[in-house]
Amino acid sequence: MGGLTFALILQRYGVKAIVCEHEPFPASRKQGGSIDIHHDSGQMALREADIFEQFEALARYEGQESHLLDKTGKVFLDEVADLNEGDHQAVDKIIFIFITTSGFNPI
Repeated sequence: MGGLTFALILQRYGVKAIVCEHEPFPASRKQGGSIDIHHDSGQMALREADIFEQFEALARYEGQESHLLDKTGKVFLDEVADLNEGDHQAVDKIIFIFITTSGFNPI
């Protein structure tokens, strides 16, 4: 996924990039799960690739919570991380692939 984003950044600066992909199209196999895009790294790259707005429109906010209960419901651990909105966004992998490949102009 980072390779597609990097190719978009290179392309934006006029550098020709070749992306070799094994799959004929993004939905040709189950991608599974979601991908977390952190504010101080991945989101910066998406801005640089000029696809952050597309990502943000489809992303969801996910918190970091931990709960530990026994079989009766007694709580042993109940932690919620204090995250700023936008610090930790996630999107399904297949959606992320569509976002990155839709902006890529093959040479």
